Amino acid sequence: MTTEPGTGTWAATFADEFSGTSLDRAKWSYRVGPSPSRTQSTNDPRAVSVSGGTLGLHVLRDPAQPARRLLTSQVSTADSFTQTYGMFAARTKFPRARGQHGSFWMTSPTYGAYPGHAARSGAEIDVVESFGRGARGGGLANFLYYRDAADRDVQYGGVQRHAARLIPAADTWYNSFHVFSVKWTPSRYTFYVDGRVISSSNEALSRTDEYLILSMLASDWELEHLDRRALPSRMSVDWAKAWQAR
Repeated sequence: MTTEPGTGTWAATFADEFSGTSLDRAKWSYRVGPSPSRTQSTNDPRAVSVSGGTLGLHVLRDPAQPARRLLTSQVSTADSFTQTYGMFAARTKFPRARGQHGSFWMTSPTYGAYPGHAARSGAEIDVVESFGRGARGGGLANFLYYRDAADRDVQYGGVQRHAARLIPAADTWYNSFHVFSVKWTPSRYTFYVDGRVISSSNEALSRTDEYLILSMLASDWELEHLDRRALPSRMSVDWAKAWQAR
């Protein structure tokens, strides 16, 4: 597989190259508000920007409480685009600093609705998460989640310690763009970096529609590593695309 599937086998189903000056609300919606795992931050549209052909997802100080609280960024296609199976990719450059994590991921509108049944409920598919320079094992990860019969999140995957070997020695996740993608079939997820396989799994297999999410978040557990003096930070996304097998 190349960074974009060949047109003979795959048909394009979604694309945004962020060529405007604001978020395309026909394709994306803002995910707003707090989260139980992020008590010092909240998702806010003010932390999202579009300029120069890229989407900017930021962590920044909350103007109302700059010493204590953060604004984070999260957008999704929940209201405009969902798909079962296919290829999903984003060309992304992550921030270097720790204390935050940038992500390209997918989830189902019915996640957890049928505990113990990933196929029916859907799964959380973390195509890529980057935890910054110096994070354990290089800080680049793939994860899968579903809700078990006791309605608890079950996690598969983790930090991919060999990931840096897939790019040139002088390169990093922070100084250039890379294409992160997943091929999702009825029997397996296969994750790629620039068209090279990074991991695969047949766990938590979803067989229902999922939507795309791009985010820059600061969870409570990682805030000890956050240098607030260096904010705002930025995750840049050149494009996000999806295809389905013909």
